[in-house]
Amino acid sequence: MTSQIVSKQIAEGLTSHSISFLAGSDCGPAAGMELTGGHPAINQGRKVVMFDQKFKGQQIGLTYENRPVLAALVAQYEAIQAEKQAVIQAKWDSKRAEREAIDAPLIEAMNKKAAELKSSIPVEHIEVAVKKVGDLDGDEIYEYSVDGFEINWSNVTIHGWATAIYPNAMAPFASVCVASISRQKLAELKAAKEAVERQKVEAAKVSQAELDQKFTEAKATGEKVFLQSWVADCNDPNEECSTDIISEWAMPDGTTKITRQHTW
Repeated sequence: MTSQIVSKQIAEGLTSHSISFLAGSDCGPAAGMELTGGHPAINQGRKVVMFDQKFKGQQIGLTYENRPVLAALVAQYEAIQAEKQAVIQAKWDSKRAEREAIDAPLIEAMNKKAAELKSSIPVEHIEVAVKKVGDLDGDEIYEYSVDGFEINWSNVTIHGWATAIYPNAMAPFASVCVASISRQKLAELKAAKEAVERQKVEAAKVSQAELDQKFTEAKATGEKVFLQSWVADCNDPNEECSTDIISEWAMPDGTTKITRQHTW
């Protein structure tokens, strides 16, 4: 056997390539072996050729940067692979070009229809961005927004759909939904959201103020002050109860303490 690139026809128009290498005396346990089925790889950070043969159950891999013959085979192998990839890419580019040529007039017609729909949006309205975000039981789910501000579908006016569809197809391959909302309604929705956010901030301030007051009281009196309680499953199998009352207390030293009370 000589060191070479081996080609094998897998199917019509499909050929695989691999490296065969007659291992020299510098190849350790693999010395003198006729190695086949080699492919370049990275093994533990090193550039190697991994072969089909094994030594002590481990697949044989040889570094090639310090072996000129093997390095030349790797370069030849990679050139072949690059050529094969270029052929595949050319085929895909050709198919994509063919598809784009078919799609182009349909997309153009869709965009023209969308432009007509957009021209029908009233002056007092603003266009709404429509984005498909999922499906639920076969129904498409859409998100409606204006400059990132999300709007419920019930507040949106749908002016129509522009679609691109292949002849005899049951569904379009591209579509544009043209929608709008009145500027006044949008302003109302934004104001309502801002009001809710302000309420949340104020509620948080009140809660923190109440919490601070209880810790102040605990520190002043030297006694624990009740914060909150909840019910949980009993944690003691020796007790004849099913639930415990858990209480949280503010302590004089600024920490919190949890107590558990069994219920019988």
